[in-house]
Amino acid sequence: MQDNLIKAITKDGYFRAYAINGTHLVSQSAQTHQTSRLGSVVLGRGLLATLLTANAVLKGEERLSITINGRGPIGNLVVEANAKGSVRGYVTNPQIENITDDAGHLSVGQAVGQNGFLQITKFAPYSDPYIGQIQLATGEIGDDFTYYLAQSEQIPSVVGVSVYMNEDDTVSLAGGFLIQGLPGVTESALRQLEESLAQLPALPDMLKAGLTPLQVLEKYSAWMHLMC
Repeated sequence: MQDNLIKAITKDGYFRAYAINGTHLVSQSAQTHQTSRLGSVVLGRGLLATLLTANAVLKGEERLSITINGRGPIGNLVVEANAKGSVRGYVTNPQIENITDDAGHLSVGQAVGQNGFLQITKFAPYSDPYIGQIQLATGEIGDDFTYYLAQSEQIPSVVGVSVYMNEDDTVSLAGGFLIQGLPGVTESALRQLEESLAQLPALPDMLKAGLTPLQVLEKYSAWMHLMC
């Protein structure tokens, strides 16, 4: 299946949403950089979150670069993307050894660390770069992009990214979503978004079930009334 990215907007004009299947992108990047199992997950999440954010905040010839340095063993995560869907990135320590949490799952937060910053630099033709920076929230990457968009861009957003690995340490699935409030969104609509996300299937479960980006967005259609 080819990678694809779907964009949608609610009929009431309160939200826009993006969903991506980036399995090929993450798989190719993991092969190019010869990343370990955990290295592939960290790099993959960074690529997906940056690509979603670029589509949400850039236009025309603009581009952005992100750097995450949480002072964890993965080192720096650096990614560049533009508004046309191109993205590239790397991690300082691609061969990082596996770190797991109490449940035995790979711990992206421990690999990235939390004692540092997410910095995003936006470049536009004939303009000085704009630099935004926030302290890391969790080091899980999706949470940190969510926090950045709310604090630096003043845009209420939710970013979710996941990467699944095969037993042989190749990439099995990679995808994500971004839901963003538009100007005029009400507090009640934002509360409904938060409540609905808590009730809907988690992104990892939807990826495991083989849902396409369109089907992921359709999971939200009952309350968001999405139009692609």
